[in-house]
Amino acid sequence: KMGSLDEDLEISYEMLERLGIEDLAMRQLNELSAGQIQKVALAKGLAQKPKVLLLDEPTSNLDVKHQLGVAKLLKEISTESGMLVIMICHDLNIAAKYSDKVMMMSDGKIYAYGPPEEVFTQENIREVYDVACGVIEDQGRPHIILRDD
Repeated sequence: KMGSLDEDLEISYEMLERLGIEDLAMRQLNELSAGQIQKVALAKGLAQKPKVLLLDEPTSNLDVKHQLGVAKLLKEISTESGMLVIMICHDLNIAAKYSDKVMMMSDGKIYAYGPPEEVFTQENIREVYDVACGVIEDQGRPHIILRDD
């Protein structure tokens, strides 16, 4: 959906600000790091204000602080606007912390779907990823602790 140029610029700059990258607005793409490019692409998608936003690992190439910041921002925007955010995420703790529903897949098929506290169980994680873990509650959400055994 396109508005006037001024409206489009205002929305674009708002998304850059919310992602903390407004200083990149006038930089060339070849001057940016992989993480910065990832955030610029996310800002571009968010600026279009879609009803559904499909993201493939939006937190990849980001350090831990920025991974949390992006995931938190996506949750906030989804809550504020009603936008449905569907994202592929291999970090189970980020998915558990910021998602209303999660889907665990195994061999290209849905293994489990539902609230994080129902999906991220020791049994499911062992079955899908073949790793031992502990699952504790932290701030009302499951937190996965990987183990060697």
